[in-house]
Amino acid sequence: MSSVHSHQANRYFRPAGVSVFGTRLRSCLIIMAILILSTSLVSADMREERPLWTMGFEGFFSSIEGRMGFDQQNAGYGTLNDLREDLGLPWDNISYRIVASIRPLQHHMLRMYGSVPESYMGSTLLKREIRTTRYPGTLTVNNDQTIVYAPGTQIKSQLRTAMFGFGYDLDFLLWPNWVGGFNGDLRYLDLKVKMTGTGVVQPTGAPILDNTVDTINIDELVPCLGGHSEVVFPFDFGCGSGSSAGAFSRLTYGITPNYLNYVDIAMGLTLNFAPSCRFILNTRVGYEHESIFHDAQNRNGRVLELKRDGIMFRVEGLF
Repeated sequence: MSSVHSHQANRYFRPAGVSVFGTRLRSCLIIMAILILSTSLVSADMREERPLWTMGFEGFFSSIEGRMGFDQQNAGYGTLNDLREDLGLPWDNISYRIVASIRPLQHHMLRMYGSVPESYMGSTLLKREIRTTRYPGTLTVNNDQTIVYAPGTQIKSQLRTAMFGFGYDLDFLLWPNWVGGFNGDLRYLDLKVKMTGTGVVQPTGAPILDNTVDTINIDELVPCLGGHSEVVFPFDFGCGSGSSAGAFSRLTYGITPNYLNYVDIAMGLTLNFAPSCRFILNTRVGYEHESIFHDAQNRNGRVLELKRDGIMFRVEGLF
């Protein structure tokens, strides 16, 4: 009996410091394991493997404002004509875009996008006198003649625009719920504004019998740089940690401001649903501002400015 008690006493004997330290260490390891496991189950970690490719549709519901002008060089007689007040173009417009992307590596994404060609017609009666190109196109300042449209003259106009491009995103900042980085784009812009009216030649005052058409056309490939960021907060819906809600922002800026000044800013809210583990539905809604200012044809006296502000909405599938 005594040998049994001696064996039990030796078995449960441990140095006090070692016993306390080992117990605390095991407790800490267990708590850390529980926290890590629970976080992996409920948190949408942006550092995890991101979708390989995406495809979606985007709408941009905006209002327009801007100006176009002819004979704007030094000693020119032309006026800057408002697109809405002087040309009668509609205040609002809608753009439809198709977007797609592929992510060959975790930090790198290639994008492709394009808009459906748009066309808007306008008509108005002038409330003020406007002057356009010189007639018959001379660039000398001697015996200058220019076409003048008097108040009350009917002006018809047309705005046509389209855009497509390629982009690259470098996500060099990756945190559990936040991602940020740089982006570069090569964006093709096709913008044409045309006005038609019957004016008179000044200073002779001879009327132009046929309607005169004045056109400014932007047909440019614009290199752009910018930045983007996105923050998400996970919630339990669908498959695991794929569902989340948050905010996003993106800036795209043309790097040739002395030639064509281009800015595109978008920011808003994003919502991700994961109905299955292989598919995530992403929706975005927010504010977008797009600005184009082109004076590269200033030697010919042509200047065009277009600004669009409105609400953008995107539905995109992430695979």
